[in-house]
Amino acid sequence: MHKIEKNNLSVNQLVKEILERDIFLSISLKKGYANLSAVTRTLLPMVESRLGKKLNQEALMSALKRNRDFSTNFEPGIKRVLAQSSIKLTTGMVKIVIPNAYIKEFLDAMSDEFVKDTAYMSIGMQHTTIILEERIYDGLPRNLNRNIIDNRRSVAVMHILSPESVIETPGFLVSIYERLAMAGINVEETTNSYTDAIIVVKDHDAGEAFTAISDLIKFSRINI
Repeated sequence: MHKIEKNNLSVNQLVKEILERDIFLSISLKKGYANLSAVTRTLLPMVESRLGKKLNQEALMSALKRNRDFSTNFEPGIKRVLAQSSIKLTTGMVKIVIPNAYIKEFLDAMSDEFVKDTAYMSIGMQHTTIILEERIYDGLPRNLNRNIIDNRRSVAVMHILSPESVIETPGFLVSIYERLAMAGINVEETTNSYTDAIIVVKDHDAGEAFTAISDLIKFSRINI
């Protein structure tokens, strides 16, 4: 993705950079789907921060009007990777957090079924996060529950499966997170393993999150 430099930028240059980075905003303005006044109010604090000075709303709106026919130059490498990616969604999961001091005891007590149905495991410096199916969580031995310091039900896991070229494609994950942020979706947990990206959201956001990333993939396939 393009980095927006703070110095020596005009409002017009900033707006072009923003529209180039945000393909959905660019398309919405071009096709007249977006409310120009609402977009102006939303972008104003960010643009002022990047410019380092206060800005008149009319100046920003004028820049948006001048650039709304701007043909977005979404990074070709990112678009190629997205076009070859697929997405899988699993809902009804539980997120648990265990101190690393107890993780060996916890895993040793688990059955093969637990390992098979674990969607996600992330080991940090002090704690390990595990995402597993609710039915597996409900069947955990009671003596192991005392070592769980946090548990959250009703989370969903999105697996984004990409080609090997994703490893050498800067900005790919940023494009995913930006799209979720624009949709107002909070990411509960995230990690990646080789060519897989794993994103955890709340169950009630799962449908919208899936649609947001699916649309991004479809857009890339059509416009590659």
